[in-house]
Formats: sequence, C-alpha cells, structure tokens
Amino acid sequence: MAYGLTHADAMELRGRVGSGEDWQTAAISIADDLRATLTGNSLPLSRANVLYRASALMRMAQVMMIEDTEERQLIFDHASRYFADAARLAGDAVRKEVLTSYGALLAWVYRPHTDPVGVAIVIGGIEGWAMDFAEMSRWLAQRGVETWAVDGPGQGESRFRHGHYLHPHWRDVYKELVNHIKQCGMAMPLAVIGSSVGGTLAFEIAANDPRIDLCVSNGGPVSGSTVLGKQEAKVPKKQMMCGPNFDAEEADAIWSDIDVRKVGANLACPVLIIHGQRDPLICDEEMQEIFSCLASVDKQMIRFSDGDHCVYNHADDKHIAIADWVAIKLRQVDKAGMSATVSA
Repeated sequence: MAYGLTHADAMELRGRVGSGEDWQTAAISIADDLRATLTGNSLPLSRANVLYRASALMRMAQVMMIEDTEERQLIFDHASRYFADAARLAGDAVRKEVLTSYGALLAWVYRPHTDPVGVAIVIGGIEGWAMDFAEMSRWLAQRGVETWAVDGPGQGESRFRHGHYLHPHWRDVYKELVNHIKQCGMAMPLAVIGSSVGGTLAFEIAANDPRIDLCVSNGGPVSGSTVLGKQEAKVPKKQMMCGPNFDAEEADAIWSDIDVRKVGANLACPVLIIHGQRDPLICDEEMQEIFSCLASVDKQMIRFSDGDHCVYNHADDKHIAIADWVAIKLRQVDKAGMSATVSA
C-alpha cells in the first residue's frame, strides 16, 4: 500500500491470490477492471485517481519478476503510461528525462504551489522505484520542497526504457543530476532521501558531493552486500540491476563497493534515519552501526517499534516525519546560507 495501492485494491489482490489466483494475473485483472469503470462522464480528477491506482497495480504485477523479459517490460510500460496520464490530469507531477554521460535518467518532479524552500532527490531501492514514491513526494511538495523522484541506474524507466543499469560510475551519474538541477535555476539547499538500499546510496551520494545539505535514509542497510536478510530472492534482482554487461561476480563487486562504513567519516551534513524495529532485512544492531559511523554532529534516528522494512506499515507517520524534518532543515540551511552571504 505504501507504493500506491489503495486499501480496497490491496485487499482484493490479497484475497484473490489467497483463493488460488496467480499474483500477476490478479493484479492486471484488477487494473483492467478499474479502467473499465471510466466513462465519458468521468471528471479529470476521478480519471486520475483510477489511473494512479491502475498504475500501482501494474507495478505490483511485475514486482516479483526477476528477468527483464519483454512481458515484464510491457507490463511496466503500461504502468508508466497510466501514471503519466494520471499526472497530466491531476497536474501534480511532471516527467523529466535527464541526460548524463552514462545514460538517461527518468525523474518525476513534484513542485510546491509556493516558492520552494529547497529541493529533494528521492531514490528507491531494488524494487521500489520513482513512481512508487509519489505519496512521499506529494508530502514534501506540500511543505514547500521541490521533489525529484528518480529512477537511478538499474531502476524503473531509466532501466527499461533507456537500458541504464547500475555500474561502477553510478556516483558520477548523481553528481550530473545535481548539476542539472542547479542549472535549472535551483540554487537552493538540496536533500537526498533514500529508501531501502536507496538509503545506502543516499549516504554515499551525500558523502561524495558537498552540494548535498541533508541526507535521509529510510531502512537503508550498512552496505550493498548486507541487504538480503532472509530474502535470498533479492540476489538475482541485485544482479539484474547491473544488467547484461556484468556477470554475477562483477555485479557483486559493484554492490560490495557500496558501504556506509567507507564513507561515514566524510558525511558531515544533517542526517535522519528511519528504522522499523521489526525490519526483517536490517536489525537494530546494523542500524546502530550505521548511526555510529556517521561523522555528522546533527543526526537523528526515529524508531518505529513495530515497523517493518522501510516502515511501510506506518506510511503516513513515516512520510510526516521525513517531510517535516526535511522542510524544517532546508529552511535552516537556507537561512544560514543567507546570513553567511550578508556577512561576506
């Protein structure tokens, strides 16, 4: 549900699978049934609601697939088109393609209705990608933060549409993304927010780019090689994020090089960590190890005692905690920068 399914659609999907129906077939069927409810009399916001829900269901239909087959890419293409149609009708997000030296990135940009207080880059992990973070992005935009929900290398449309996979130079890709945002006139404080292994990527990005003013990790493991927990099915998914140009050993090397312990001493900006204490992938001890190795003197960890991975079971509470913290801190960074300018 934290990825865009409504409660009713999630319960129907769960019920149909529990009755023996195939997961993928059930998700696509519910999406098709939803779209069939649209008529010529449906108002734009009603159409947007249905299309956003249908897109989420199509994303759920492919989320358990591993190989990037034609079938999977077709399902994801449907999800992308439904989402784009919904965003156009609702007027709450704009699709952007950013060209980098290593391939194109896809981003959904959510702009506030008032002058922005700063910019946030939102990154997902192995399974949750840009469209899945629409709700978090809306919470941020409502608080005055222009939000770029990005399909990074190996994720979403950047992967399926442009063949942009995770590679050893992925950090440089995010530096080029920051260049692009700055060139768009966004000379404002900048935050990076990552969920699941995206949180680990966020630490790396912030540690390697002094232009990042804030960093948020929601359920990020200590390294790219410790993200498995008890879910061994994620091993081939991690390898698939690196695409056909790297074999399993080379893909493991890319992931193993992503490690908060290697960069923690370089991370001095304010940091927020969100942790679910019933997370099956990241235990309390691992999260405390991450917290301890960060050089930042302004760091905070919010724990949810019954939170699952990325605290998906308390989505609104998590979104409020992240969005409020980011908006408040961006304002503080902006005021400090203005004061320094005046003093100079």
